[in-house]
Amino acid sequence: INQLIDKNYILASAQLSALDVDKKLATINTPKAELVVQAKLIIAADGTESAVRKLSGLAVNIKDYKQLALVTNIGLAR
Repeated sequence: INQLIDKNYILASAQLSALDVDKKLATINTPKAELVVQAKLIIAADGTESAVRKLSGLAVNIKDYKQLALVTNIGLAR
Protein backbone atom coordinates (compact mmCIF):
# COMPACT_ATOMS: atom_id res chain seq x y z
CA ILE A 1 0.00 0.00 0.00
CA ASN A 2 2.97 2.33 0.55
CA GLN A 3 3.55 2.21 -3.20
CA LEU A 4 0.01 3.44 -3.88
CA ILE A 5 0.08 6.41 -1.49
CA ASP A 6 1.92 9.64 -2.26
CA LYS A 7 4.96 9.81 0.05
CA ASN A 8 3.90 13.32 1.13
CA TYR A 9 0.88 11.80 2.89
CA ILE A 10 2.79 9.18 4.91
CA LEU A 11 3.94 10.27 8.36
CA ALA A 12 6.30 7.48 9.37
CA SER A 13 7.91 7.70 12.80
CA ALA A 14 5.24 10.17 13.86
CA GLN A 15 3.79 10.71 17.32
CA LEU A 16 0.55 12.39 18.29
CA SER A 17 1.40 14.99 20.94
CA ALA A 18 -1.83 16.97 21.28
CA LEU A 19 -5.47 16.62 20.30
CA ASP A 20 -8.12 19.34 20.44
CA VAL A 21 -11.45 17.60 19.88
CA ASP A 22 -13.48 20.84 19.86
CA LYS A 23 -11.32 22.50 17.20
CA LYS A 24 -10.71 19.18 15.39
CA LEU A 25 -6.92 19.68 15.53
CA ALA A 26 -4.20 17.10 15.97
CA THR A 27 -0.57 18.04 16.65
CA ILE A 28 1.82 15.46 15.21
CA ASN A 29 5.57 15.36 15.79
CA THR A 30 7.83 13.84 13.14
CA PRO A 31 11.62 13.76 12.99
CA LYS A 32 11.47 16.65 10.49
CA ALA A 33 8.75 18.92 11.89
CA GLU A 34 5.73 19.47 14.11
CA LEU A 35 2.50 19.43 12.11
CA VAL A 36 -0.96 20.62 13.05
CA VAL A 37 -3.64 18.78 11.12
CA GLN A 38 -7.35 19.55 11.04
CA ALA A 39 -9.56 16.51 10.56
CA LYS A 40 -13.20 15.59 11.02
CA LEU A 41 -12.26 11.97 11.72
CA ILE A 42 -9.31 10.40 13.47
CA ILE A 43 -9.02 6.63 13.48
CA ALA A 44 -7.45 5.35 16.67
CA ALA A 45 -5.58 2.29 15.47
CA ASP A 46 -2.60 2.88 17.71
CA GLY A 47 -2.78 -0.06 20.08
CA THR A 48 -3.60 -0.73 23.71
CA GLU A 49 -1.81 2.37 24.99
CA SER A 50 -3.68 4.58 22.52
CA ALA A 51 -2.50 8.19 22.49
CA VAL A 52 -5.68 9.14 20.62
CA ARG A 53 -7.85 7.62 23.35
CA LYS A 54 -5.84 9.20 26.17
CA LEU A 55 -5.75 12.67 24.60
CA SER A 56 -9.47 12.43 23.81
CA GLY A 57 -10.25 11.65 27.43
CA LEU A 58 -12.05 8.43 26.53
CA ALA A 59 -12.39 5.89 29.32
CA VAL A 60 -11.44 2.26 28.89
CA ASN A 61 -12.69 -0.84 30.65
CA ILE A 62 -10.14 -3.64 30.85
CA LYS A 63 -11.13 -7.24 31.43
CA ASP A 64 -8.50 -9.96 31.62
CA TYR A 65 -9.87 -13.12 30.02
CA LYS A 66 -6.83 -15.17 31.14
CA GLN A 67 -6.24 -16.24 27.55
CA LEU A 68 -3.23 -16.21 25.26
CA ALA A 69 -3.05 -16.15 21.45
CA LEU A 70 -0.46 -16.73 18.80
CA VAL A 71 -0.93 -14.78 15.56
CA THR A 72 1.20 -15.48 12.49
CA ASN A 73 1.35 -14.67 8.80
CA ILE A 74 2.62 -17.45 6.57
CA GLY A 75 3.58 -16.94 2.93
CA LEU A 76 4.15 -19.84 0.57
CA ALA A 77 6.71 -19.68 -2.22
CA ARG A 78 5.61 -21.17 -5.53
